[in-house]
Amino acid sequence: MKRKFVKVMFLGALALSTVTYVGCKDYDDDIDNLQTQIDANKASIAKLQEFVDAGKWVTSVDPIGEDGFKITFNDGKSYTIKSGKDGEQGKAATITTDPVTKNWIINGTDIGICAEGKNGDVGKGEPGPAGYAPQISENGFWIVWNAETGKPEETDIKAAADMYISEDPANPLVWVLNVLNKETKKWEKVSLPKSARITSLTVLGVKSDGSVDVASAEASATLYYGVAGSDIKFNGIDKFKKKDDMLIARGGSMIHAMINPVNLSAADIQAYKIGLTDSKGNTSFVVSNIADNVSEKALTRADAPKATANKGVYDLTLDFASGVTDKELTALDASTVYALTTKDAWNNDIISQYGVKVEVKKEAQQLKAAYTSEKPINETYKLDELIGDDLGKVVAYYYTVADADLKAVDATFDKVNNTIKANKAGTLDVKFNYLATDGKTYEADNAATLTITFTYVTEKAEINDMTWVVNAKTLTATSDIVGPSVDVIRDNVDLTAAAGPIDTKLVYTDGKVTINGKKDLEYENGITLALKGLNAKGKEVADLTSKDITKYVIKATFDKATVAAVPHNATVKFRNAKATPALKNEFLYETTFKIIVQQNNDLFSFKRASSYFDGDKATAYGKVYDKDTDPKVISYDLYSLYQVGSILEGENTTNDFVTFSEVRPTKKVDGKEVIADKWLSDVAHSGVINVKPFDAFGGVYTERDITVTYAPFGNPRLNAIVDKIQLTVKSEIFEGEFAYAKLDKNKKVIGTKDNPFEVDGGTSVTILESEFTKKLVYGTSYDFSDERITKVEIELADDNAKTYLQPTEFKVANKVNAATISKNASATGIQTPPVCELKVKITDKWGKVTSAPIYVKVTK
Repeated sequence: MKRKFVKVMFLGALALSTVTYVGCKDYDDDIDNLQTQIDANKASIAKLQEFVDAGKWVTSVDPIGEDGFKITFNDGKSYTIKSGKDGEQGKAATITTDPVTKNWIINGTDIGICAEGKNGDVGKGEPGPAGYAPQISENGFWIVWNAETGKPEETDIKAAADMYISEDPANPLVWVLNVLNKETKKWEKVSLPKSARITSLTVLGVKSDGSVDVASAEASATLYYGVAGSDIKFNGIDKFKKKDDMLIARGGSMIHAMINPVNLSAADIQAYKIGLTDSKGNTSFVVSNIADNVSEKALTRADAPKATANKGVYDLTLDFASGVTDKELTALDASTVYALTTKDAWNNDIISQYGVKVEVKKEAQQLKAAYTSEKPINETYKLDELIGDDLGKVVAYYYTVADADLKAVDATFDKVNNTIKANKAGTLDVKFNYLATDGKTYEADNAATLTITFTYVTEKAEINDMTWVVNAKTLTATSDIVGPSVDVIRDNVDLTAAAGPIDTKLVYTDGKVTINGKKDLEYENGITLALKGLNAKGKEVADLTSKDITKYVIKATFDKATVAAVPHNATVKFRNAKATPALKNEFLYETTFKIIVQQNNDLFSFKRASSYFDGDKATAYGKVYDKDTDPKVISYDLYSLYQVGSILEGENTTNDFVTFSEVRPTKKVDGKEVIADKWLSDVAHSGVINVKPFDAFGGVYTERDITVTYAPFGNPRLNAIVDKIQLTVKSEIFEGEFAYAKLDKNKKVIGTKDNPFEVDGGTSVTILESEFTKKLVYGTSYDFSDERITKVEIELADDNAKTYLQPTEFKVANKVNAATISKNASATGIQTPPVCELKVKITDKWGKVTSAPIYVKVTK
């Protein structure tokens, strides 16, 4: 019940200091019980400390005016404690240390007294003696630990408080809550952990490529040092180091460790004092820095998109312990192994495996005589970062730069912060002066040289945005150059460069676009940019250096066959007439402006031949096959569905800008899906279709979706113009008129059911082709011999006809196509004359059958 423990602790402080409490109301019974115990003096601050030891820690302490604190714990809950109104004091104070100077800060005021020792000072960077946390003197003033003298020191700052929170110089991992017990007039204390609890430390090895080896539990470090053989003069100080002083390389040596729990932040880890000791507790080394381990690849083999911290893995920098001597280092056993050790805020000891070996070398590391770097102008750079890891190989260093060299590139050198900034392109030599661990100094002419090449950064130009509407007539557009001015361009831009005065780059504004269903298209071409000069009348001047030019513009030429109707970003750089390649000042000015390409709807429209359409439904009749053609299909040119001259020009039979597509129907046959044969030809841009007869799946009289697509100017990156139709191929004979139309002597159509022909055993009926009405769907007459007809036949259409009649086939005799209908000789003894139905049937090449009935009465 860790949540309960935290609340109880603060209610204890509440009882001791007559404070008010605002917090959650969980576990009220436990709180009430403890409140009673504290009020009865049965509980102590030590008891409250036990609750803190359960594992909660403080993430922030925020003052509330002058009378209290808001304390937030790692579970996100906040607790407010305010001083009571009894007595003359009744105020709250906060005492911390500055993270950089380590000076004590009381209620936001730096009092100038250092709480933590520095190298060479009393304390040697170690925590102060226990029991010297800030206190209030008998005179009512603050007493703080003075690391400079190694003693507590009374300040002149009045302490009017009955509760305060302070850092503990003996343990940097805790706050100390001090509460005045108004009954005993004594201060009670509660230690509040301010960092997450470390649970384990594990040393990790290194692979041959320098990456962390999580499978290894052994690490090696190498530390360099020397001893001053005599007094050393450096950086103008006669005795910068005295004889027999230790000369220690400032960079230390890095190892890696896994620290649990893995959800700790680097700040959590850095709050700990992590040491390095052998199995007897002896050490000559310390961990001087802790940082996240960062890599571009994960510690497994999976790639990561960028350098990120590896969870739970840290870089630990090892260094010599403060005050270690040459004698101690010389006496070290090289085979000794060390473990990482620390104490958490709850005073628990934590130790890693003994997996660290430290090699000590009494020598200087090799440094380069010259360093180089290339940086853009107008930015401030840290010289330490330009030297890099070599700074860790020296004892001390400083930089010097000649004033004349600074002036040449208009540079500013900050010798306190070791930064440099140049406002002009050029090279600058910086002297890297250093003291090596062997006691040798490298200064002035003997110093290493850092040569920085400051490269030119293009100045901002300004060009107006541009809009062009796709068309076939006007293929150019211009944008005014707002800056630089005409004179600046004429005087500074290389207007006669072989590569042209400008360099350009175009991309789609959105990077990748989708056009006509094709995704992730990137800019390839379509727009060409050029610098043009105009005179006072707005006419182009061929010579770009001419004094007649009053305005420079950027002229865009559009390729209608490749340009895309989307926004573009155009980057333009102006070439430097006085370029120096080493300074990367090929271009003086640069800008990016927008080119918007628009496509209007009236660029093209399909013009249908309206007589073929009923809404979007179209009908085609097509061309029939020759008698010997195989396969036997009806062909049709889809271009015929559109008005003459609308998508075909002159004698052209196809248009390269037009494409056709179809949706082929499917059906299930024996559980398997079958797709109909295609209609469209494989020939590019051909509108020819070949359709099977009526009796085939997907043949004539089957509606099919056809999409006709027009790419303006044949450009696939302009928005296609689409016409979607539903096409049916039909028979012009079947859709036409076919009927028997012979008239009798009374001018009445004979051969009908009401007026049938009559035959007997001695007579017959002759049926002539000329006696039929035969018209195609659009009214044209045809003959039985027409190429669109496969056969003409007479069919006995009912049982009477099959019993009593005997027809012949149509045959041409004496140039007359005729058939004879007579009585079946076997049909005798007729008592009641039957009326018989015959059908004259035409089967056409579309596979459709057209028929006309003829009725005949058999009288005897």
